[in-house]
Amino acid sequence: MKKILCLLVIVLILGACSSLSSNNNQQWFWKNGGLETAGIPKNTIAYLNSPNSLPPGQELSLFGKINWFNYLLSYLNLHENLSYSGKLELFDALFAYIPAVPVKGIFRVIGIGEYFSNNMPLVFYLSYVAPPDNSPPGTMGILAIIGNFAAFRSPQTGQNNFLYLKRESFSIINWVSSGAVFPDNLLVRRSEFYSAERIERYLEEYGDYPYLFNVNIADSYIDDQITENDQSAFELLTEAYENSIDPTIRMTAQLNLFKYYLYMGSSEEAETALSLAAEILEETENPDPAFGQVIYTEAETMLRIYKDRES
Repeated sequence: MKKILCLLVIVLILGACSSLSSNNNQQWFWKNGGLETAGIPKNTIAYLNSPNSLPPGQELSLFGKINWFNYLLSYLNLHENLSYSGKLELFDALFAYIPAVPVKGIFRVIGIGEYFSNNMPLVFYLSYVAPPDNSPPGTMGILAIIGNFAAFRSPQTGQNNFLYLKRESFSIINWVSSGAVFPDNLLVRRSEFYSAERIERYLEEYGDYPYLFNVNIADSYIDDQITENDQSAFELLTEAYENSIDPTIRMTAQLNLFKYYLYMGSSEEAETALSLAAEILEETENPDPAFGQVIYTEAETMLRIYKDRES
C-alpha cells in the first residue's frame, strides 16, 4: 500500500485524477492513512476504488445525480472553491460507478485536497446498502455519501461550518447524505422524499398564499416517484408564473420548471426556463442575492454538466 500511495502523490502533483486500488483489507480505505494522508494538492480530486470483487455497475438517471451533486457543491461551498473542470472531475468520481446491487462496506473513496483550515482533505466514503424497512416502496438500494467532518450552523452568520474529524472520531460522529435508488434508475436524496406530512405543512405555512404554495409543492412533486404528480407539478408552476404579480414567485416558478425539464430529460426547455428566470432577476429591484447564486452559479453548473454528460 505504501508503494501505491507514493504513486498517488506523484500522479497528483502532475495534476491528474487517479483511480487506485489497495490490498484486500476490511478497512482498505484507511490503510496507511488512505487519502487522508496522501498529500493531495489543494482543490485536486483523487479517488480510491475497493480492491474487493464488486458487482457490475448501474447507470442512474442523469438528473438525479446532478440534482444531488448540486446540493453537495452548495452545502460545502464547493461552487466557489472548484473550477468547472474540478466540479466535473468530482461529479465523475462520485457517480462513475454505482454497484448494481447493494454491497457490504465502502466501495469508493474520493478526496478533495486541502479543504479544511488544517490543510486536510475533504473525503467522501461511498456505500450502497439494502433499503431499510421505512424506505419508500420500490426502493432498490440506499446510496450513502459519508464525509470526514461534522457540520454545524453558525448562529452569528447563519452559514454552515465544518469541523474536520480525525479517524478515531469518524466512526462515532460523521456527516451522511443518503438517497434512494428506484427501479427507473432515479436517485432521490432522502431529504427530498415526498410525504403527506410535508404537504400538510406547506398548506399550513402557505395556504393563504396560493402561488407560494404552488412553487413549494411542485418542487416536492418533481422527483417523488408518483407519476401523476409530474403533470401536476408542471401545471402548478405554469399557473404561478402566469398569474402571480410577485417577481420572486415568478422567478422561483421558472427555476423549478428548470428542474422539472431536466427531470423530464429536456435540456433545451430547461435552458429556456433558466433564461426566463434570469430575465426576471434583471428586472427586479433589490432582489435577494441568493437568486443570483442559484441562477448564475448553481443552475448554470447543473445545466452545463447535464449537456456535457447527457450523451
